[in-house]
Amino acid sequence: MPNEQYKRLFAAIQAGARGQTKDDIIGAVVDGLANSLASDTISGKGTSLESAQNFFNPGGLALGAIYAAYKLIRSRKEVAESPNPYFVFNGQCDESDPASPVTLNYVRTRLLKGVAATAIQVGGSASAKLMADVDVVSALQHGNATGSTIAHIMKLKAIAKSYKQSETISGWINVILTLKMQKATIRGGQAIGSLIPGAGLPIAIATTVAKIGIKLTLSKVIYWTAAELHWRAFAERAINRNAVGPASRIIGELFTRRGATRIFGKYDVDAIIKEPCGWMAVADKIGLI
Repeated sequence: MPNEQYKRLFAAIQAGARGQTKDDIIGAVVDGLANSLASDTISGKGTSLESAQNFFNPGGLALGAIYAAYKLIRSRKEVAESPNPYFVFNGQCDESDPASPVTLNYVRTRLLKGVAATAIQVGGSASAKLMADVDVVSALQHGNATGSTIAHIMKLKAIAKSYKQSETISGWINVILTLKMQKATIRGGQAIGSLIPGAGLPIAIATTVAKIGIKLTLSKVIYWTAAELHWRAFAERAINRNAVGPASRIIGELFTRRGATRIFGKYDVDAIIKEPCGWMAVADKIGLI
């Protein structure tokens, strides 16, 4: 049945909110998400017994229910149907309907882009055999991504200067900058490696390992940051009649397209901010490497 995973997640978060602090609930949600995506759960094999037992402790049954709900995730679409806990706490989403069409479409589009990017890399590797083992196609692809990421970094630093007295805003931006700098380093290395004869495969292996390590290490803080940032942006617009505050500016920058991707048009940032599941799109943009 449609939205069954969303219903389970909503119910678990709502039940947990009755007996736990909000920070505990957020922690359980991001832990459940991180473990679901990092383990074999995404392919239907479940998580480890030890991980599950950590949540089923005396007085922690509400957190265990949340974790159990996330264990049932079976696809990227179901991941995307996870409501922002802050929206649940504050009564800003329906118990049975995700009401997040733009976010779900974003996730589907991202999956298609991933397939397209892989096809481009395969084509580049094939053409390299005709060009002295130099992969010009991949070099251009990674070079464009590096340039766009550097532009994001500069814009985010400018936003940080505008709100340097706020520890919360500085914390959000520091998390994002850490990921973007990692991306610039990795994609820049890939661009250079594509132009060095014979270096493509070793660098591809090294960067894949680096990406996995970064995602596993920082996945929880990515989701926590996304939940806070998304809710704050929603509150800014709800309280101040669609005013653009710091959180809205940060999200707007994350979704700004530059370089070759501009041909695809603009993202509907307003809809993503308003949708209960929009934080999943925000988390994807923060962690995109």
